Amino acid sequence: MALVKKEEKLPQLTKTELAAVVEQFTTNIEDRLINPHITKAIEIGFENVLPPSLLTALVALNLTAGGNTELKAFYNNYFKQVWAYNAYIRFLKWHGNNVTQFGIATVNDDTTSNVSDKTRGILISSTERDYEVYLTRAQNRIIAKNNTFDGTSYAKLASIRKPKNKFGIRGI
Repeated sequence: MALVKKEEKLPQLTKTELAAVVEQFTTNIEDRLINPHITKAIEIGFENVLPPSLLTALVALNLTAGGNTELKAFYNNYFKQVWAYNAYIRFLKWHGNNVTQFGIATVNDDTTSNVSDKTRGILISSTERDYEVYLTRAQNRIIAKNNTFDGTSYAKLASIRKPKNKFGIRGI
């Protein structure tokens, strides 16, 4: 179940803000190509990563109104970075691919060529590592603040992260 519903008004992370956080991103990308990834990152990208009550407060946060200084600082110094990298990872996985009635296709023109699957994988892995660093910083800040911002305590997750799958082949 998504923690944030589509009909909720989201604080919009713009492609300009995304480019300020993720240096490799360029603002010459059309909005229609990046905005769905920004939206999807906030709708489902934080499930089992941040406490739901804190995420709800961050989504409802009015960044221009007075008050909520600690929550705004957390949003600007931690949450925005995690959101930007989450959106960028989603973007990297799909950019350059088009869904058609014949399947997923890549368009090539005479002046450029797409990166190889190996290079795209390296880019995604590198970006995922950056995302994990920002996420860990955000989670550590939540712990340091004891899940309390501006005098409001937010529910804790039993485990902030899902445990890694221990699936493997074992000898008999």
